[in-house]
Amino acid sequence: MASEIDIYDIEDPCNIIVKSRLKPGRMLFVDLQHKKLIRDEELKNTICQLRPYKKWLKEQLLTMDDFRKADVEARGNVDVPIKPLNMSDRRLNLFNYFQQLIDRQLVHMFTEKREAMASMGHDTPIACLSQHNLLLYDYFKQGFAQVTNPPVDVARENVVMSLECPIGPAGNLLSPNAQQAHRLWLEKPILSIQDMEVLKRTKYRNWSANVVSTTYNVNEGLGGLKFHIDRICKEAEQASKTSQILVLSDRNTSERDIPVRMLLALGAVHQHLLNTKTRMNIAILVETGEAKLVHDMAVLLGYGADAICPYLALELGAGLRKVGILSEEFTDEIIFRNYLEALSNGLLNVMARAGITVLQSYKNAQIFEALGIGEDIIKKCFKGTPSRLGGLTMNMLGCSKMERFLNTYQQPEYQRAVKELGLYHYRMGAEVHMNSPEAVALLQEAAQTKNVEAYRKFRKIDEENRKRCLLRGQLALKTLKAPIPFGEIESVEDIVKRFSTAAMNLGSLSEVCHETISKAMNQLGSRSNCGGGGEFPERYTNRETRCKVKQISSARWGVTSAYLAHADDIQIKVAQGAKPGESGVLLAEKNTPYLAKLWRIPEGVQLISPFPHYDVFSIEDLSQLIYDLNCANPEARISVKLAALAGIGVIATGAVKCKASHIVISGCDGGTGAATWTTIWNTGIPWELGVSE
Repeated sequence: MASEIDIYDIEDPCNIIVKSRLKPGRMLFVDLQHKKLIRDEELKNTICQLRPYKKWLKEQLLTMDDFRKADVEARGNVDVPIKPLNMSDRRLNLFNYFQQLIDRQLVHMFTEKREAMASMGHDTPIACLSQHNLLLYDYFKQGFAQVTNPPVDVARENVVMSLECPIGPAGNLLSPNAQQAHRLWLEKPILSIQDMEVLKRTKYRNWSANVVSTTYNVNEGLGGLKFHIDRICKEAEQASKTSQILVLSDRNTSERDIPVRMLLALGAVHQHLLNTKTRMNIAILVETGEAKLVHDMAVLLGYGADAICPYLALELGAGLRKVGILSEEFTDEIIFRNYLEALSNGLLNVMARAGITVLQSYKNAQIFEALGIGEDIIKKCFKGTPSRLGGLTMNMLGCSKMERFLNTYQQPEYQRAVKELGLYHYRMGAEVHMNSPEAVALLQEAAQTKNVEAYRKFRKIDEENRKRCLLRGQLALKTLKAPIPFGEIESVEDIVKRFSTAAMNLGSLSEVCHETISKAMNQLGSRSNCGGGGEFPERYTNRETRCKVKQISSARWGVTSAYLAHADDIQIKVAQGAKPGESGVLLAEKNTPYLAKLWRIPEGVQLISPFPHYDVFSIEDLSQLIYDLNCANPEARISVKLAALAGIGVIATGAVKCKASHIVISGCDGGTGAATWTTIWNTGIPWELGVSE
């Protein structure tokens, strides 16, 4: 056995009995006692015959169909229709349903069975800098795989992906018995309102559910939050001793009862049950009006939920049909089915980004980084989650929730309409955007008329927006007491040679724009990056229009030996900070004859790049790729582009040991292509955190 062939010389190949390799998902057992080599199939057959596993599964495994049938037998066929939500229902504002979210995301999910795509570039503040009182989910950024573990290509490797998962009391792994199979097997972790009601009242096979309300009386004030989190934890611990299902529910929310943030309650309960060693005794179901989007579901699953019922989103779907936004053909069943498919596909993408194929491995794994959450909350509810900025305390969360509650329920009747927060697209008087209409207009005026005053105004607005939106806007340059003599600093001409543009390919920019950027950078003596879309050969030797930095992305569009040979820098794009672990999408209408010729592809078809580099599945593979590129162009500097995340210091060190000459740390707020709203809003962290590490 060895890591590669030709380690051991065998004179006569006829002496080889078996020649094979250790395949993914396969096992190999070396029995030193009996001096035998046992292969995968024989080993698994032996294990399978040790106990009657098939019989246990047949007799003990439960499904939702079993619970539904038992409910019909006990209560009759009671099919309660979903009550359409009134569009002036105050819970919409309380749980942060805003107009753009409904129009751009939820309606699309209800009708198209998938998440909506949007143009990249996240130019609004991170949650802890936002002027709005955002939900706790927005403070968490999804983790992802790069270099040491590749993301999964969910479009091409869907056969290995699954959202199926058993929930309920789990037995002792060291003492296999029939009771270990006595669990509820869910095909998807998203429950309909009807299924949630079935599980809440079930008595099937001695299973029972304990519903714990996460609301409390508003008159208890700010002190009620801490008290009721402890109360919820104690009730959950008691439920773990008597029931198989725990339901955390904010259904009782009203003008008198304020809900604890569901993620906060869930995290506290999960950690409390872990500390009391009772977590494996019970399934935790979440019934909430707060969670509505893919990221919300992913965070809840990552911090302890076994299944989720987003009841308010489903009631909203019925309400949209009632007011005519959805047509009558979208029945409650169709709305749920479409919404379920959209959420399921989104969750698969989230898992694939982290290199995880099955939900059972993703649940409770806490693959997130918190931006703007304080240590007291992390210790109590999200233990082990990186939170390098600090931020929100429990008291601050209580104040912000009370403020939102009072603003919601003390408004007059005419102000009940769903708010327009301007989070996705700029709206006057709403959320600040880096690329505001005023800033863009001033920049165009300065560029087109060479108006110095317009540029000064643009720069002032840009600096103000940076302070309000970006992490680096919170930093200030240190000043020296004594100025440095001019003779000891570099000239302007030398300084600008260090400038480099971001990678933008011909799929995202027009030919004219792409060449114009290259000309400008070449005139300065700086570097332009052609992006992952290649470059036409006639530009290779043109000193005016050539790109000095040639990028290699996972799809290898336009990459040839000549392309590599004419590079000053060759950049391997391992991950893009604004959509790490996810591929680029080029719509069919953008696949023009010009691009088709450059990329050697049929024109007019939609292109989806692979998620990972198919020759980079480990740090050793990256080393091999760098070596190969050095052979293709010994004079070029090899650069590796990584996405910022907690732990990137170790990954960057590994890349340098692979002989990378240059490391690029990419942040969460860029991008020129298209991606889902979940990707744009909830993946990646500011590059400042990556660079500091």
